[in-house]
Amino acid sequence: MRLDKEIVDFLADIDFESILEEAAENGAPQGKNKELFRDILRCSLATSAKIEGVLKEELKNNTDFFRNDFYRSLPKLKKFLPRYSEEQIRKTMFE
Repeated sequence: MRLDKEIVDFLADIDFESILEEAAENGAPQGKNKELFRDILRCSLATSAKIEGVLKEELKNNTDFFRNDFYRSLPKLKKFLPRYSEEQIRKTMFE
């Protein structure tokens, strides 16, 4: 498996401890760190997709993957999103 060098370098250079300390003090990442969190998430999702692609053949059932299983499971979503009705969740899932 070959990971994108830019993504690997980007993630390797991040000082996660200082970002988490700031988030703990302020209740959430602020300003530049908020944007950095978005970039981290984007890179992490791209890397996860590559790993899933490689492991897909080795797994019995690819619905075991968290992303495929969780985000397509209405009962699981309802458990973690109690403020939203089933109708609101369905609407969001199928838009």
